[in-house]
Amino acid sequence: MTYDPELYQLVHRGNPGDVAFYRRACESAASVLELACGFGRVLGALGSEGRLLVGLDRDRRLLATARARLPRETGLVRADMSDFWLRARFDRVLAPYGTLYNLDAEALGRCLRTVRELLADGGRLVFDAWSADAFHEESAPEDLADDALVPVVSVEHAGKRWDVFERSRWDREAQRVEATYVHVARDGTDVVEGTITHRYLLHDQVAPVLAEAGLEVEAIHGDFATTPWTRDSEHLVVVAGRDLSEGRVSAESGPSSGRDSGEGRVSAESGPSSGRDLGEGGFRRRAVRLPEGSEAAQRLVGGRARRARWPGA
Repeated sequence: MTYDPELYQLVHRGNPGDVAFYRRACESAASVLELACGFGRVLGALGSEGRLLVGLDRDRRLLATARARLPRETGLVRADMSDFWLRARFDRVLAPYGTLYNLDAEALGRCLRTVRELLADGGRLVFDAWSADAFHEESAPEDLADDALVPVVSVEHAGKRWDVFERSRWDREAQRVEATYVHVARDGTDVVEGTITHRYLLHDQVAPVLAEAGLEVEAIHGDFATTPWTRDSEHLVVVAGRDLSEGRVSAESGPSSGRDSGEGRVSAESGPSSGRDLGEGGFRRRAVRLPEGSEAAQRLVGGRARRARWPGA
């Protein structure tokens, strides 16, 4: 079975100030594409008369939730953000809440090259993620014990109270964190686990990665108030545009890979149909009998954290 998208959206609610930031970033935009739009948390705040809004995600259940909450004219496309093509061009392409960290190096490159091709003249890619520099430099993998469960939040869902915990595995060399969220029903009837893997970037890696895809960094902020980034910043908030240097492919020339944007490809015009995947293999439900209460839940999951959670949690 799979992770209930309603439970997912109750736990993963974004960062304070991010929606207002993206609203400001899109003030002058006539067209906006959000990658991995999920249940429409950000996209739903960007509505403006005459503005083209398109959300892309590969999870059909999250898209169904988005469809129910967003205006009918919002375009929703089911596709993987590492392999897609749209006919439209966009003034803004957004990737909020660490979206791009869900991709490995090869997939990220494909995604960013497509983004460059889809940007209109003067268009901007805007994204945020957790700032990893201090964590990466100061921590050691043993600081994140594999069996340590850290309380995250408690939520109400489907008539039950759920206590949510997190355990993490960190591969420092690969710059990869695998975070498993354990959702324990207080009535002892259920446990739901979901794993999200992030391959993070350090500050000095951002510009070269974007440049490889033909994008040029315009600003890197440390928070959603656009304070300059420092090593101790909590967030990495990036604004980039197309690199118009000689030899770069223009957005109007179409996909550099020769992909056909017609047959076999999704488009903004295809209507409701999502890249985070909450499908089989990523999340699982197991029937168990637990004692009641959060203390019993903590006994079930066990372990104590040796330090604070990884900064992206």
